[in-house]
Amino acid sequence: MFDAQLDLAVSLAREYGRRTGVIIVDVNRMKLINDVHGHRVGDEALLAVAAEIRKMGGADCVTARIGGDEFGTVLSANCDALTAPRLRANLKSGVVCSTGGAGKPVFVSASVGVALYPDDGTTASELLVSADKSMYEQKRALSVA
Repeated sequence: MFDAQLDLAVSLAREYGRRTGVIIVDVNRMKLINDVHGHRVGDEALLAVAAEIRKMGGADCVTARIGGDEFGTVLSANCDALTAPRLRANLKSGVVCSTGGAGKPVFVSASVGVALYPDDGTTASELLVSADKSMYEQKRALSVA
């Protein structure tokens, strides 16, 4: 579904001379969360990240889990130039979620990659490669800091 939505958004943006984009979000230190707090809390952390991405992206965006701790968001085919950078800035600082039973908050951070059509690619696959590269650059910067 994610790939089909991205293909459609790129096609519509191309046809109507609009912008679209893709955001790749990778939860940082997911193994540590699972090891320290347990897999139930890890699952809650993933749900909290997904909810936050959907909330920030808005009704016109499609968010899907595309890997173990990785999410993708397809921006609408008429997004403005500020939507993707705003999402990236908001998600870069992470998401706080409640662990449930004990109610102790667990800080969840995510590395975020953004690619916009047509600036960073003119096909869905080019946008995915660009967003992935952007996300890994952010992840490397975190490991150096």
